[in-house]
Amino acid sequence: MSGFFSQSTQASKGGYDSHGGDDGTAKKPTADQTLRAVTIKQINTATILPDSKFKIDDAEVANITFVATIRKVTEQASSTNYTVEDGTGAIDVVFWGNQTDTEEILAKRREMTVNTYVRVFGRPHSFGKHTNCSAFTVRPIVDFNEIAYHFIECVHSHLTFTKSSKSSDIQVVSSGNANTSGRALNDQIISYIESCGESSDGVHIEDIINKLRGLHTATSVRTALENLTNEGHCYTTSDDYHFKSTANY
Repeated sequence: MSGFFSQSTQASKGGYDSHGGDDGTAKKPTADQTLRAVTIKQINTATILPDSKFKIDDAEVANITFVATIRKVTEQASSTNYTVEDGTGAIDVVFWGNQTDTEEILAKRREMTVNTYVRVFGRPHSFGKHTNCSAFTVRPIVDFNEIAYHFIECVHSHLTFTKSSKSSDIQVVSSGNANTSGRALNDQIISYIESCGESSDGVHIEDIINKLRGLHTATSVRTALENLTNEGHCYTTSDDYHFKSTANY
């Protein structure tokens, strides 16, 4: 977990970015660019704003991660629906299928049966009085220490935000829809980041640009990285220039 740069970690350092803006003030990444470790109870009891955004501990959240046990699995034509619980509550998780998924990925997904512990990365959604999570990634937990670490992170986040004298002002920006070329670039970026998963700091943006030089422009790579971060597929670590994939978390 040394590479995970969560909202609580950033807030406890007095700012959300170690790099200041042009005017010398600290920049803050948007809620879409942060990953918050939460419990299911925090999701179910979150404040839902008129624009359907979620607030936990008076701070906006978009990308969330939690650990839980699968209690029910329902296969649909285009998605897999999981009902999961973590001891604090239960929630439905919707994981949309991808036609490009390999047989290896599909085989691992079939292993996630009832009573399997999993980690979920996704976004909370509210429909009337019902809250669920639209998942980017659902993967089985193989090291059960991860469960304890996760709840420690949840407690740390909660204490950081509830004891802070000023709540974080996080504004959400939306990412555009990627075209076919953009999806290919996204896949290349994620593949390269995951291949360097052993580094706790992740991969520097210049390394990614150099890796894809001749195939994509530096501007295209930077834009794609911003979109991937907004969509929860990767996150920044020690600064705004190092990235890790949520699959390596």
